[in-house]
Amino acid sequence: MLKPPAKPLSKQAAKLQGNPFLVFTKKELFFILAVFLLGFLLGATFISAYSGRDLDKLILENKELKTDLAELEKQLEQLDLKFKDRLIIKSINPYLDTNLNKHTQQEIVKKIRSLLNGLVGKEISEVDPLLLHNIINEAIIMVEKRSYRLSLSYLVISDKLDLYLKVKDEQKDSNEE
Repeated sequence: MLKPPAKPLSKQAAKLQGNPFLVFTKKELFFILAVFLLGFLLGATFISAYSGRDLDKLILENKELKTDLAELEKQLEQLDLKFKDRLIIKSINPYLDTNLNKHTQQEIVKKIRSLLNGLVGKEISEVDPLLLHNIINEAIIMVEKRSYRLSLSYLVISDKLDLYLKVKDEQKDSNEE
């Protein structure tokens, strides 16, 4: 009996016949390696972007804590110089009514505290509310090369000086007009 002539081997069968452990061609191996590296780079980019948000929150919190620490150290120094039994202003607390980002709000609060820092340690009876109103109301504060107008809603003078302010971005307002 005669056997029919053998068919030529397919490409896949020819690959397996030479080396049974290496199933891929060089071109396929480079393609797989390129896909793997691309996936690795995309994953690293995604993780960096995701952790960047958390890093921004930590930086903001760190700045707030440093500002609070510096403010408290100044207050402690000034309060040590005064008698403890008098009614004195111990802290300045600005509260902002604005839609600005947290970094800008933080800088505005820092500038307001710096402006009014001389009041910490003063007796409440020595503070003139009308003068304080005239200093803060309609004041313009520069932060990061932008000007912001403060509008004093009301203020509370006790051992804490509470200032409730509305903040408007001067550049935005002038562009809208």
